[in-house]
Amino acid sequence: MIVSNLALYLIGTLALQDIPPSPIAQQPPQVAAIEVISNKNREQKRSSTENYLPRKLYPGTYKNYCGPTPEVTVRDNCRAHGWHGDEAFDEVDSACQLHDISYCNCESGLMERKAKTKQTNSLASLIALRFITLPALNRLDIVDREYLRCVNKADTNLITTGIRLRQQNQQSNCKINPSLGWFCQDQQPFGTLAAFERINLNIFLKDLDSDESRSLVSVTKEQRHHTLSQLERKRQTDVKKNLKSGMTISDAIQSRAIEDDEQEMLKSLQLQSNFRE
Repeated sequence: MIVSNLALYLIGTLALQDIPPSPIAQQPPQVAAIEVISNKNREQKRSSTENYLPRKLYPGTYKNYCGPTPEVTVRDNCRAHGWHGDEAFDEVDSACQLHDISYCNCESGLMERKAKTKQTNSLASLIALRFITLPALNRLDIVDREYLRCVNKADTNLITTGIRLRQQNQQSNCKINPSLGWFCQDQQPFGTLAAFERINLNIFLKDLDSDESRSLVSVTKEQRHHTLSQLERKRQTDVKKNLKSGMTISDAIQSRAIEDDEQEMLKSLQLQSNFRE
């Protein structure tokens, strides 16, 4: 399943096209119509990305910001523009919004260092799969070390927030925020929790593990007993085992083994942040 999902994502990145430039310059120059033209321009800009192929193919797409988000661009000063609106839908979507803005700011810095005036087409999507794509990006001299450290920080913040949100909601049997009730729907093979764990977490944990293996961040063997991906797989296995024994999701995740898994993951993420500073 993971391999096929990644293949779909990679196919999507090959279909990426530059978003058309703003059509506002083609509008009549009447001063009185500026506000109307500006609103029309925003609508046209959003409609130009409505059928954005990578977003439709990517199995982890969620609300306005989780998944490929071509609306957040350097030429628009990395302002928060989402798929069907600019406001984040919930705490998960808000974390993705911050992640999109952070990726955009990373690319803005890269463009400045390389004296580029145009964004590299599909870079945000490709760097999100850098555990696969980085050798090619390096060969083409598209990225630099500072950019990689920047996206590593963005991914670390995203995953730390995601793990904590999952933990908080599952501990309460998802009574904290009804819109995030899917954190407790473990029986849905293609539900949002499955997408969150098997797609989004899987991809970014692999990225962070890959960053560490390339010494982008330095965590010694004494400080790390398992990779982040290994810890997440162990956590998911332990949760399923507890659920099969008849526990509620709240009781299942509060076992000592799962608490240890989560604490080790959060500790490892914090170590990466410390070494990056």
